[in-house]
Amino acid sequence: MNDERWPNILIINDDPFQQNTISKRLINHGILSCICINAVDNINSVDQSKSYICILDVDLGLHGNSYENYHQLLTSGAIHSVIIHSAYPEDIRQSVHNLLISAGISSVRSISKSEPFSRLLDEIGALSDSGLNSGANEVDSMLKTQFEELEIKPFYQAQAIPDSGAIQSLEVLGRLVDRRGTIINPSEFIDYFVDTGQISEYTFDLINRTLTEVLHTFGRPVPLSFNIDYASLEEPDFSSQLLNTIKQQRYPISLITLELTESGFSRSDYTYQNLIRLRLAGARLSIDDFDMTQATVDELLEFPFGEIKFDKAMVKRAHSDAKLFELMLSISQMCKRMDIAVLVEGVETKRDEALALKLSADKVQGFFYQKPESIEMASRIKSQLIKR
Repeated sequence: MNDERWPNILIINDDPFQQNTISKRLINHGILSCICINAVDNINSVDQSKSYICILDVDLGLHGNSYENYHQLLTSGAIHSVIIHSAYPEDIRQSVHNLLISAGISSVRSISKSEPFSRLLDEIGALSDSGLNSGANEVDSMLKTQFEELEIKPFYQAQAIPDSGAIQSLEVLGRLVDRRGTIINPSEFIDYFVDTGQISEYTFDLINRTLTEVLHTFGRPVPLSFNIDYASLEEPDFSSQLLNTIKQQRYPISLITLELTESGFSRSDYTYQNLIRLRLAGARLSIDDFDMTQATVDELLEFPFGEIKFDKAMVKRAHSDAKLFELMLSISQMCKRMDIAVLVEGVETKRDEALALKLSADKVQGFFYQKPESIEMASRIKSQLIKR
């Protein structure tokens, strides 16, 4: 990995030896933008125009525990994700993790200092690939000035039956591509589209392009999933326009699943009306990134969902967190009784697949089966798609 792809790293640790050790090892692995401070109180001393992945110790000795000063991580505006890196037991680290998530930090990971250094690198790499890096501001600027030059391009990822690997459906993941062929991931532009009111236009365009190339490439309709933002559901005519887009392509609405993102959960009248209209038309509704927070539980209780997707971070935690696994199992069993499908995402290893099988998941999704691919690459799985 070259240094341009790595993010900016901020190490908050009061031990100079640990600061030096971690930063040197990161630099040796190509992470050149790495700075250290000894207390959360000093966070305003860093360049606030940049975005940082913060490697955060829990106990900062004389400088006060980080969890007591967590609000400063939010107010600085420079921290977009946190890796809790502590020697404390799992239950304490998990409690700090939950505190930061509930406070509004969008992405938080937790690992023990006793784990191999490669684990820390893996977490940094995963957060970098999610777009939580200093390139976000540059992309935002480009979207504002060069939107007309960007093309929406669908990518496809298989949703398979666990164990057998038979492909049941494809999730469509929209990307933007510039004139040079550079691919821009959703984490770098979705917020901009929401803020500027262009998210529905983007969704309609993505769906229209997808249905056109799927019918051309596969020669028949296949089950597809699309992400829908709650901001769109607050538009009175969103569902009517979406259904009309699908109808114009003569694509069976029964083969369409709409995955609602967790952010911006809304109970407005228009949200209810749009979801009911879509459900009555035959579309399947899914909760994306179901993580058992109050927001996603409320979604399940409020709206006519036929599927939940267990969040990738939960899958990773469940390997070592027995309480979490039992909660996931209980939710899965409840969904079975209510005829709600369970999809486990973030399946990257055989171990992840085994966990999905223990949960009796109906579908699995992740790099273990297939990475997101263009239609040209995805067409090779045509024969593996289950006909419906």
